[in-house]
Amino acid sequence: MARVIALQALFEADKRTHKPIDVLQGILDESAVLEDAVSYLQRMSEPRAIDAVEKVSKNIKMSEPYSREILEGISENLEKIDALIRTYAREFPIQQLSAVDRNVLRVAIWETLFDNKTPSKVAINEAVEIARTFGTEASSRFVNGVLGSVLAASAADK
Repeated sequence: MARVIALQALFEADKRTHKPIDVLQGILDESAVLEDAVSYLQRMSEPRAIDAVEKVSKNIKMSEPYSREILEGISENLEKIDALIRTYAREFPIQQLSAVDRNVLRVAIWETLFDNKTPSKVAINEAVEIARTFGTEASSRFVNGVLGSVLAASAADK
């Protein structure tokens, strides 16, 4: 969930030229609205809806620290991350990539090369699934290919 929230913040920041960390705060503020929705649903006796809304609200809150870490890490390393994307996706200028593909790549590259807490296979699998869910039909293959090249080059450099 943290990666999806980070992707949302990066996507909106791309489209509206806001800072991703400010967008994250807006997402967190919106999750507070979900808590109000729970109160309303309780009054309306909608137990299944209450469970669903509570689950989403809790997941957002639990994901906040890692979402924030992802966004701060990407912000600190954006030039290096984007340089890697430019190198390994040469046919596609970075600003012409879809915002989803570009930002899924940013999250996964940060996780695998800069954060080093998440095993590379996990980060790639998550990135591919997120690209499949939020991107185009070709996004998952594109993301997988670029990340495979980035990681192969990184392993060769070590």
